[in-house]
Amino acid sequence: MTTLNLKCFKGALLLLFFILLINGISAAPIVVNTTSSTGAGSLTEAIATANASAGYDTILFNIPGTGPHEINYTGWPGANMSDIVITSGVFIDGFSQPGASCGTPLIRINGHGTWGNWTINGANGVVIRGLSITNTQVIINGGSNNRIYGCWFDVAPDGTLVNDNNNASLLLNGTTTGNIIGSTSCRNVFGGAASMAIQIDAGCNSNKIVANYIGTNSTGTALLGGFTSNGIQVSNSINTTIDSNTVVNCGQHGIFITTGNCSGTMIRGNNIGVGADGLKGAGNFGNGSSGIIFNTDNTTSNVTISGNIVAGNGKNLGNVDDVEHGCGIFIKQPGVDFLRINNNIVGVDKNYQLSGNNYAGIYVRSGSDSVTIIGNI
Repeated sequence: MTTLNLKCFKGALLLLFFILLINGISAAPIVVNTTSSTGAGSLTEAIATANASAGYDTILFNIPGTGPHEINYTGWPGANMSDIVITSGVFIDGFSQPGASCGTPLIRINGHGTWGNWTINGANGVVIRGLSITNTQVIINGGSNNRIYGCWFDVAPDGTLVNDNNNASLLLNGTTTGNIIGSTSCRNVFGGAASMAIQIDAGCNSNKIVANYIGTNSTGTALLGGFTSNGIQVSNSINTTIDSNTVVNCGQHGIFITTGNCSGTMIRGNNIGVGADGLKGAGNFGNGSSGIIFNTDNTTSNVTISGNIVAGNGKNLGNVDDVEHGCGIFIKQPGVDFLRINNNIVGVDKNYQLSGNNYAGIYVRSGSDSVTIIGNI
């Protein structure tokens, strides 16, 4: 190991020591030092060790060589993704690999599509950061207060789009609550080769989707791929916050809130149909259908849509005016009470360059009470 890499690894250990000291956790870190999917020093063994531990564990990476390093889960011979289910609180730190940093992941977890999903099953407080995760779906099933940030989904460490997954890149189900996906300090990148980037199923309340790049490269200013369905989809879940994301080039809607009671939804500060810089860019950044659409029932209330840039959406509809699918912001069903739509920029980018949505800018169906629409451009 070079002197620089040794210093980086020692630095990660020192940081970990202070984290453990503050949190009163005494477990020694588990180190992954091989790209093998099984055996001593493998990620599979590290997760199994953490699952069997009574305390909170940390998994660090120290694989020899400059990287990037690819851990392949190809099934026989070796392990598949379903062999590395996480059932206990653990911090998996891809940035601990010497040379890795935000924007430069050096550990790739490659699931090869048909060999199962990577599941966090009923665990609390899991943190995963700094990994490239390709050809598999990540599932948070049950549990609470988990966090994933600084990861590249469907994107290899060299920035190319790689995927053999026809599902959502990240799925929250099993009534999991209180999770945070993304971070303003180091964003997740969802490249855009699956059906959706993030799917939240029924009963998964109080989750936050914060500062992710969806459909773009790691800078948020160039198109990378295109999801066939929606960027972010939330079903029958309350108190969801969708904040400061860039959502572009999805086949259907940028953000789709659907079915049941989705009260307390907050959608704020997102760029939907424009790049992370708020500009329409040289490519066609818009989503195929609406930018933001609510298709919930009449139990939904206390919804805020604020401070978003929503432009260039409905690009797959051509010259057909389609109220169902071509709006910037569309409240499709009546009965969304205490609705506030304020301070959004709709139909133009940050510099007020025209980038119109295919149909209406803001469309609210009649039948909702206490609706405030103010300060929008």
